[in-house]
Amino acid sequence: MNKKRFFIVNASSGISMILVILIVSVLLLTAIGYFSFKLIQSKKSQTGENQNTPTETTPPKPVYETQIGDIKFKVVSAINLGNTIAATQGWQQDITTTEKFIQVSVGAQNKGKIATRQGSWGFGNIIDSEERQFVDVSDGVYYFLPQPNLCGAPLQPEFDQTLCVRIYEVSKKSKGLKIEVINTITGQGDVLDLNVQ
Repeated sequence: MNKKRFFIVNASSGISMILVILIVSVLLLTAIGYFSFKLIQSKKSQTGENQNTPTETTPPKPVYETQIGDIKFKVVSAINLGNTIAATQGWQQDITTTEKFIQVSVGAQNKGKIATRQGSWGFGNIIDSEERQFVDVSDGVYYFLPQPNLCGAPLQPEFDQTLCVRIYEVSKKSKGLKIEVINTITGQGDVLDLNVQ
């Protein structure tokens, strides 16, 4: 009888010991899992903050071409003419400003299937980084523009781009210049960056 009792006591002690070890193991694994999860979450949030920081400070890349409806626009050049447009003919006079003249050339191409009408495309004002708008002064300097100047000319499908040249009077302090381009068929517009040289 004593042996049986001793065996029961030892067996219950062994089972109790196994239960205690199992409970401690489960608690230990739960604690390790919890802290590992928190550590991974902390690293993810730090990585996310690091990835967001450069995109906030990195300026967007300039856009020099766009398509509105069937008409594709592309900035060909933007030239700083300074404060004087020099006369090229004896009967002309120099045109001067206290600010600066910018000559903008934009190409338009019909990517559709039918020809456009006269005046179906063009461009509007120059806008600077402060949202100041500068109007086209080409009418006053018509004889200084290349001829023929095909602004708004009909566009045949998939022909080479047609060039339009305009002159703007812009503040010397203006930076980050953009030009408005317009598809008058759809009534939509967009802005393109100017890399003034």
